[in-house]
Amino acid sequence: AARNSYALQIWDVAARKVAGAGDLTFYQAISPDWKLAHGFTLKPAAQEPPRSTLLDITDPNQPHPATNALPEELMASLEMAAFSPDSRFLALGMRDQTICLWNLADRRVVRQMTEAGGRMIRLLVSPDSRRLATYEVDPSRQRSTLRGSVRLWDVVTGQALGLARPHPGTFWDWQFDPDSRYLVVSFAQGNEAFGAQVWRLPPANSPHALPYRQSN
Repeated sequence: AARNSYALQIWDVAARKVAGAGDLTFYQAISPDWKLAHGFTLKPAAQEPPRSTLLDITDPNQPHPATNALPEELMASLEMAAFSPDSRFLALGMRDQTICLWNLADRRVVRQMTEAGGRMIRLLVSPDSRRLATYEVDPSRQRSTLRGSVRLWDVVTGQALGLARPHPGTFWDWQFDPDSRYLVVSFAQGNEAFGAQVWRLPPANSPHALPYRQSN
């Protein structure tokens, strides 16, 4: 799978082409077990928001709606999604800036989180499935998707771990370490300078996020 500026596409390496066809070849998230994907249909800007759906990609060349699809009321207001590393739940970023945790096996919302501070355009679940990172932007600002803030959440309690913190550049990428102790957020400053914020995650029994450090 390869990401462009917004979407993921699955490539057939042997055939040297994108797997699948038509509207079902664009994805926001793919489950680690490669059975499900959150897909959407790209539309002209005047026809936003794009239509999204939960897809079965067991055969990436023939994606089709999953049998454990999300309810219509959730899909209608869903803007962003991220699978947990164990493929047990799906973190849903809604257009009203709330977050839901959807249990894929039981097909129900198991956690409703408080409202975020802005529009969520990226979600990331930690390897131990206990932390959630959101990348939030101010929708009222021009080109707001390029500069935003990062916030950490406790998946078990549904509470935010402190305030959102801005990064001093254009968002580039982010990643938790395998032991779920740190979150690294990389950003660009100008055309040639790059930097990173390293977040130290709080212990499981701590109610507060710990300070981050920044490197260039």
